[in-house]
Amino acid sequence: MDFNQFRKELEEKMIEKTKDMPGSIQFQMVQKNGGPKHGIIFTPEGSSVGMTMYAEDGFKHYQEGNSIDKIAEDMAASMAAHSNDLSEWSNVEELFVPENIFPVLVPAKGNEGLLEEIPHIPFENLQVIFKFDLQSFVGGGYSECNKSLHEKAGLG
Repeated sequence: MDFNQFRKELEEKMIEKTKDMPGSIQFQMVQKNGGPKHGIIFTPEGSSVGMTMYAEDGFKHYQEGNSIDKIAEDMAASMAAHSNDLSEWSNVEELFVPENIFPVLVPAKGNEGLLEEIPHIPFENLQVIFKFDLQSFVGGGYSECNKSLHEKAGLG
């Protein structure tokens, strides 16, 4: 089975596996540093923050011999386990402040899609992009500073 067929079947299984979970599931392209990925985003009811998993990661598990049903079951279980943490986080907006922004240099070549979506500053053959440090958020991590978040932080 090729990736596109796998992705379609995985999306159907994810709808089935999350139908009783309070929240919504979306499937959309997500820009990551390595390029676009097929995001599977579950947002718990009452939360403005969702958890994203990627069909590409699921496809790797499929190629290793796991069934689509097992992959969807594991993804849904992970989403359910983290949903309570995300639902309890009500002040996510307080993270998107200038103090939590740091610059990152990325090559312009190979990141064209990402650079269309986020503010950046040219620097020789590189681009300066901005990320939010979200270490104090449930699960921690970093997020690209897209145009919407850039404006929320009062920088746009």
